Amino acid sequence: MAAPSQEMVAVGASKETSLGDEGVEVEYGNSLKIHYRNDLMTDAQIAEKKRLSQYPLGIDYNDWGKIIGLFTVFYALLTCLFALASALNYAAETNEACITYACMMGATWLGIIIAINLGRKAREEAEAEKAAGIQTMASSEQC
Repeated sequence: MAAPSQEMVAVGASKETSLGDEGVEVEYGNSLKIHYRNDLMTDAQIAEKKRLSQYPLGIDYNDWGKIIGLFTVFYALLTCLFALASALNYAAETNEACITYACMMGATWLGIIIAINLGRKAREEAEAEKAAGIQTMASSEQC
């Protein structure tokens, strides 16, 4: 006696329910020539977007100052942490404070490397989709 077949058979398939037979869908209205997010922008947002396009990477000089200031504060705190680890290392009998600091820095570098690789992978996937002609609703590019 033969075992029953596991093959999936379409029951009552019609033009409306069969996959792959949809034909060409015609879009009316926007037809993705202008991204939907751009359609929802106000005139002030559009003007701000045009103004920011004149700056390097689209970031205003005031914002560059804030970014540089925050990185300066971050690295100053990191330097203080290293100084504290060094002082604790000199006070301790073993070098456990510096080992802890080295482990924290290693974890930080590992996190940075992972973030860079994930970003690169996402960019490559987006470029491949764009090359294949696939447009997603999440893309912020104007078509």
